Amino acid sequence: MTTNYGPIMHSKHQRGLTLLELVVTVLVISAVGLVALHYYYKLMVDIERTTMERDISAMRSAIGLQIAAHYAGGRMAELEGWTGGNPMVLLVEPPENYMGVVEQVDLELKKGSWYYDKSRGILVYLVRNRLFFETELDSPARAEFQLVAQFAEGQTASGQRQVRGLELRTIHPYRWVSPWG
Repeated sequence: MTTNYGPIMHSKHQRGLTLLELVVTVLVISAVGLVALHYYYKLMVDIERTTMERDISAMRSAIGLQIAAHYAGGRMAELEGWTGGNPMVLLVEPPENYMGVVEQVDLELKKGSWYYDKSRGILVYLVRNRLFFETELDSPARAEFQLVAQFAEGQTASGQRQVRGLELRTIHPYRWVSPWG
């Protein structure tokens, strides 16, 4: 049994894509894709910058809470012992890109992550998008921070300096350059 679906109609005006049309289509799609990738990269730089700044702000807020707790408990002198400590331990939950405490930095560490250098007593952020990050430090591109005690002017009656707080200090100046420039 054969089924007949009727005569096959061929039109003189039906045709496929010519090679030129195909090449033009591929070129247009490629150009749009490159522009989209360029903007995607710029967005990734902005995401890294804002994520790093958010983490720093969270640590500074946690430091402020520690100062308030020590002040309320009359234990301000204890804050001096936090100098050179790891500010990440003050957070309820460290960021996902925190690698932990590192004894020796000769390990291959992931760009775009934090680690605490125990030997130097500093917190380090390794920059992923180094083309848009300026610092006086040599490679790898990074920002370094240290937790330090702040002291009030003058001394107490016993001749000691009075601790008035803690600060997450930037060790070396850095600057993010806008990719949209």
